[in-house]
Amino acid sequence: QIFCAIDSPKVEKFNASGTGIHWYATEPSTTALNSSALLVNGSTYWATQTNATSGCESASRLAVTVVINTTPPPTTTQANQTFCEIENATIADLNASGTGILWYATETSTTPLNSTNLLVNGASYWATQTAATGCVSANRLVVTVSIIATPPPTTAEINQIFCAINNPTVANLSATGTGILWYATATSTTPLSTSVLLINGASYWATQTAISGCESANRLVVNVTIITPAPPITIEQNKTFCEIEKATVANLSDPGNVLLWYATETSTTALNATELLVDGEDYWATQNIAGGSCEIANRIKVTVTVTKTPPPTTTQTNQVFCAIDSPKVENLNASGTGILWYATETSTTPLNSSALLVNGSTYWATQTNATSGCESASRLAVNVVINTTPPPTTTNANQSFCVKDYLPGNPTVANLVASGTGILWYASETSTTPLNSTDILVNGSYWATQTNATTGCKSASRLVVNVTVVNPATPTATSVNQAFCAADKPTVASLQATGTSINWYANETASMPLNSTDLLINGEDYWAAASNATTGCESIARLRIIVTITDVAPATIVNVSQTFCASDFPTIANLAVTGNGILWYATQTSTAPLLVTSPLINGVSYWAAQSNPTTGCVSSVRVVTNVTLTTIATPTLISLGNEFCKIDNPTIADLNLNVSANNGGTISWYNSYPNGNLLSASTALVDGKTYYAIETNVNGCKSINPLEVTVSLEACDAYDVVIYDGFSPTGNGVNDTFKITNLRELYPDFKVEFFNRWGNLMYTANAGKPDWNGRLNGDGELSPTGVYYFVIYFNKNDRKPIQRRLYLSR
Repeated sequence: QIFCAIDSPKVEKFNASGTGIHWYATEPSTTALNSSALLVNGSTYWATQTNATSGCESASRLAVTVVINTTPPPTTTQANQTFCEIENATIADLNASGTGILWYATETSTTPLNSTNLLVNGASYWATQTAATGCVSANRLVVTVSIIATPPPTTAEINQIFCAINNPTVANLSATGTGILWYATATSTTPLSTSVLLINGASYWATQTAISGCESANRLVVNVTIITPAPPITIEQNKTFCEIEKATVANLSDPGNVLLWYATETSTTALNATELLVDGEDYWATQNIAGGSCEIANRIKVTVTVTKTPPPTTTQTNQVFCAIDSPKVENLNASGTGILWYATETSTTPLNSSALLVNGSTYWATQTNATSGCESASRLAVNVVINTTPPPTTTNANQSFCVKDYLPGNPTVANLVASGTGILWYASETSTTPLNSTDILVNGSYWATQTNATTGCKSASRLVVNVTVVNPATPTATSVNQAFCAADKPTVASLQATGTSINWYANETASMPLNSTDLLINGEDYWAAASNATTGCESIARLRIIVTITDVAPATIVNVSQTFCASDFPTIANLAVTGNGILWYATQTSTAPLLVTSPLINGVSYWAAQSNPTTGCVSSVRVVTNVTLTTIATPTLISLGNEFCKIDNPTIADLNLNVSANNGGTISWYNSYPNGNLLSASTALVDGKTYYAIETNVNGCKSINPLEVTVSLEACDAYDVVIYDGFSPTGNGVNDTFKITNLRELYPDFKVEFFNRWGNLMYTANAGKPDWNGRLNGDGELSPTGVYYFVIYFNKNDRKPIQRRLYLSR
């Protein structure tokens, strides 16, 4: 059986008649092939059939030999094929050798392309061929296509103008390109001869042919205009210009006319449009059409007149002004008519007459002839000098005057200080009337100018001086008789007066003021003058103050050393002193008295002063007392002193035996402290209740903080086990183990755990293990001398475990 390789034939493609057919790779193989298995060229395959009724497969097999025809792809000598855009190449134009060739858009597409499909630049096309066997090639030939698109020619003038007199032809058309051909229409295929005459209003189409030989598919279009010259023109034949206009040949043409100008009637070289016109000369004009290609045969003569106006004159080419006058253009001096001033020799915009002149600048003037209206081409130059006089100067822009220094008169304008020549003073910056030198000064600003003795120019800017006329008012006081307490050690600073920056003097005429720290003297007079803080100027009159200084007798203290119980929390009010209106101070010199409720401090000294309620003065002398506070320490409970056996019916007296007095005093017990009740020695202790103990010394001083003891009545049983507080495992046969009497007999399930002071378990004793011998785990290293702890677990009758400590000695 024969197949085509391109069909990728499978087992399912075999042709055989029968039921339940199976195919095998060999005659004896027992595994049937998958129907989708690919066939192999030249191989033999074996088939069986299966009876539909019995299900039995045939013992003998049908042999089929396979032939798979492989068709090669087409061939070509041009894997890259090039075409011209103008050819409009199609699939049919692709070049390949083979039979029954079909072209595809991709390597795997199944639909062949139409032979009339236009080729695409840069695209690849895939070809198969069909052999005589009818098999199509499985592989495909690939061809890559390049389509050359030649651009059309270019031109800067798509509208091209010619003169009819030149008989223009196709050869005169302008275009840039290679191998240019011209056509009569956009689609015609026959190019025009270069000798063909151009037609006015017609369009012509051009292509170019590149080095590749490809003619451009697109064409350049050029529109042709052929001009026939108009009749001769008429213009004004006598023309007049002003010299300042600098008229050129371009100015000869009337608006709307495009003319060419010549120096003579027969010259062939046209004049440049920028050439200056010459007075009295003749110029010849022709009509200029299409950029000078077409001209009128006859020429028109024009005669030119150039009118000259002289510049203005002056007797002062250097003109001087004062800056204070703010000189303007209108102040410049020149003789002439219609004078205009300019900032430069060549500027065309005249200056405004109100424009301010600039020192050192040159200004240029023209005049205009009233008849011709022509402005002078040349200009008069004037140099300007503006004299600026500086204002006066001063080292003190703020000047103060003390009225007291000018008595019996007042400071005047003559007293103002400034340096300069010809100084004049004004009441404001803009006033024009100077002040009289005898005018009295008032608070405010004064403005000064100076005048240059040589130029006579006054300064435009002015010096400002701010004037302050100082006349402080005499101080005042609510009382000229002022009383002070000696204890306050009053000074000049203590004197009371109302005014600014007051100075005090020993008498009405003294010139040296008193120091503010000078102590006041009883019965003396003091004189006050107000002064200006900035200038130091004082009031003309002084205020007199009469001083009285009073003192109070000191208090009396009998006991310089005073002792108190700290538990009484003594305050300033508890200090013993004799006197009236006593005030207590923390130091001999402090000024703030202590509150009577302030607590006393052990070892501190306190100072007392007596006060007079009428004068408010306190004694200048203070008496001292030294304070000692007796502090009683809190009683101390011995170790485990709070633990008792309930059967003993312990009382406060028993608890008291376990407490030590630290100060040799007596101990008292309370059910609460400080607000509880005193308990008697026979008061029975209650398990879990807290009791409070304080110590009282022979002087009645008590401990401030009580000892708090919470009682336990389950610590031991006097008729039960006996617990000791130590043992000495020295190996001498005496007290070598820690034995708890009766424990093993009464509590057979007991357990005792021993710990060192860091909480590490050292040994556990129970009914099956001996008492502790002082070794780690009973057989390890010796435990060092020291305190250890143990816990007894009775494990009987719900008795609670108890904890104790012991001392191990060696």
